[in-house]
Amino acid sequence: MPRRRGAGSRGEATDGALQEGEVEPAVPSPTQRRSPLGGRVNGPRTAWEARRGGRLGLSAALTAVTLLLVAAQGLTTLAQPTAPPAIRQAPTEEAPPALPLPIGVLGPLSGEFAPLFQPSKRAIEMAVATFNAAGGIDGRHLRLIFEDTRGTAGEALAAAERALSTYQVAALITGLSGAEVQAVLPVSANANIPQLVFSDDAPAVTRGGSRTVFRVSPSAELLYGNLIDYAAADRGWRSFALVGPDSAAGRDLAESLRSITLQRKDGTSLLTVQYYELGRTEFSALLHNLNLLKPQAVLLRGPMTESALIVRQARKLGWEVPFLGGQELAHPFFYDITDTAGNGVLVGRGYEPGHITGKASPASQQRLPTLPGGGDEWHAFAYDAVLVLANAFRKAGTSGDQLFNVMRRLEYRGVTGDFKFSRSGDAVRPIYLSEWQDGAHLRFLRAWDGFKLDLR
Repeated sequence: MPRRRGAGSRGEATDGALQEGEVEPAVPSPTQRRSPLGGRVNGPRTAWEARRGGRLGLSAALTAVTLLLVAAQGLTTLAQPTAPPAIRQAPTEEAPPALPLPIGVLGPLSGEFAPLFQPSKRAIEMAVATFNAAGGIDGRHLRLIFEDTRGTAGEALAAAERALSTYQVAALITGLSGAEVQAVLPVSANANIPQLVFSDDAPAVTRGGSRTVFRVSPSAELLYGNLIDYAAADRGWRSFALVGPDSAAGRDLAESLRSITLQRKDGTSLLTVQYYELGRTEFSALLHNLNLLKPQAVLLRGPMTESALIVRQARKLGWEVPFLGGQELAHPFFYDITDTAGNGVLVGRGYEPGHITGKASPASQQRLPTLPGGGDEWHAFAYDAVLVLANAFRKAGTSGDQLFNVMRRLEYRGVTGDFKFSRSGDAVRPIYLSEWQDGAHLRFLRAWDGFKLDLR
């Protein structure tokens, strides 16, 4: 008798294949249902089953709708534009301030010549303060490095070397003494930095061919060359004597004046040069020798005290020869020594407040305040030395050949008037003539620029 699948004993293994005589079960019809006991039964579902099935269908439908809504909400959310996440900016670091540009200033800060240097020192300080207050060079300020020369050439050389080795200065400002200026020349030349000179001493400083030196004041050569030119053209004096201290600067000036008079075509001549030792107070023998030569005018070059004593003693000897000189003779102490013997003495200088020539206006004089304790023309030239450096640095930077070329090409408007530099580095400017009169009054005469330096 054939057996049905699954009719054997419990646990018998079957492989799922139809056995002989086994009938394949029919696919359940929709009317068939699973019995709670695991079998299928035929017949319609009960009411409970129908209700349960309805609830299950409704629940599934609601679940599907909910999922669709959630998905749609998600798509909507993704579709909306959103602001990019905020990027935190790193704090901006300010550039460090530019280091100040060191400028070396050499002069006697101690010793017997220190009081003479103080007005120039204050003027340089004021000029730098004014320049820095205006912004400096693209925000970079100037810094002054003062070094003491003690009034000697040897100390001046040591001071220049200290300024370079310790502070790497970009320029040197020198003045007051020709010997000091001369001693510093090799230092500025080797370092290839500008050396600004604000005194008229030592004409050879700018005749030596150094491209690093610039003299802001008129040189003694320019000053005395114009004194001779004025005396010959306006007063008719043709023969001259020169009196000054026995020094390198004095001998250098004498050689320059001999050359100047030889080049003139009007018979002008330098008859003699008489030297004296510094500190000398008796000049009768010197004056006797001068009187024998009968010069039409005497050029005085030297300290104010010795020059004043020469004038006073000449008048006591009854000698009425005219005297001419430079800035030293403009000092009030000169007239205190000469008294009325100083009347008629002609004074030439490179700066005359209120009478400057060129395009400089009176307003430019306001840039140089009145200095405590007074001052002289050298403090005005010292002030303008800073102006020259500031203008050149702005135009050409602080180093290189371009700097020196620009310094020679620029035209400057300073508190001392308008000027420029020759190729040798000398300031090209007029001189201002004045004359001592009764009542210790120094009367301004005129500006004069008849004598021209070689501008090659």
